[in-house]
Amino acid sequence: MYCHETGMTKFMLMKIPFFKEIMISAFDCEHCGLKNSEVQFAGKLDDFGVKYELNVYNSIGFNRTVVKSEYATIRIPEAGLEIPPQTQKGSIKTIEGYFRTTIEGLQDLQEERKKFDPVTCQKIDEYCQKLQDYASGKIMPFTFILEDPSGNSYIENPAAPTADQYCKKTYWIRTVEEYQEMGYPVDQATLIASQDLEKQKILEERNSSQQSGRYIGGDKRWVSQTKQEQEVLLEKVTKHATKINRDVPITAGYIDFSKSIDDQEQIDDIPDDDPRKQVLKFPTPCYTCDKMGNVQMCQSSIPFFKEILIMAFVCDFCGYRNSEIKEGGGIGQLAKKIIFRVENDQ
Repeated sequence: MYCHETGMTKFMLMKIPFFKEIMISAFDCEHCGLKNSEVQFAGKLDDFGVKYELNVYNSIGFNRTVVKSEYATIRIPEAGLEIPPQTQKGSIKTIEGYFRTTIEGLQDLQEERKKFDPVTCQKIDEYCQKLQDYASGKIMPFTFILEDPSGNSYIENPAAPTADQYCKKTYWIRTVEEYQEMGYPVDQATLIASQDLEKQKILEERNSSQQSGRYIGGDKRWVSQTKQEQEVLLEKVTKHATKINRDVPITAGYIDFSKSIDDQEQIDDIPDDDPRKQVLKFPTPCYTCDKMGNVQMCQSSIPFFKEILIMAFVCDFCGYRNSEIKEGGGIGQLAKKIIFRVENDQ
């Protein structure tokens, strides 16, 4: 493009877990040194537009990989930064990488600008210094918002397949204007947008599955988990965990939850390799202080109910603790509704 010589473009097909396959193209010119890369999605749109709201509290969130399509907009309200779709093509970077790219773009032509408009040049330099503080991780927390009408953008969950405590994901139905911005003719955009309105029920179900979690504390950390994440949870934990002997049984209400109803007095008869007599332990970074803590997981059987997975995280450095219960069995054949009437204090 710059020297009009022949360069080399390489393509690589990449599968991103819990997202989709993408095509990465990279161009390199050995004559002038020009290099660039782009992420492509073969022109296919997702069923809905998507919006990610990520609260960046520490280096784990700061180093997340972000896939941005050519139609996506990035906003960081605390920094007063907005990256519109036209300024950057489809790309895959960390959050730090988007700060660095923005700084490089603003610094272009600063020498020329300094000669003709020194006031604007000085303001740009001051703003670049502010972005440099964000890029260095000196300013936290902040909110990273990724909004994409094509639905082809993605923010990595470093704790996958477990719930993402710091990122909220929502979908929406695209408008006629959004289809036009993505290159659709007016007639076709109007037709597709009207057909999308029939997907309202599907949209509600998808948003419901994404928002079936809870907020933690007074900040905006969101906990959610999809069915896909639940299915691979046990497999991933078992693969990377180390087994240790159970030191203290898990009890509540005079019931040992490490035993079934038939094993309450027969724990010594259970083989050592039985899952009910083992605790899986695996290292996990702490979301509060970034140090490595340990998640311990055990399989328990609740009398007259089913098997469950109890997961407990403890950080020895900052003292942060968290526990969660997952259903260990499959989905029942029928739905169930329980009504409990309280008539007295017993």
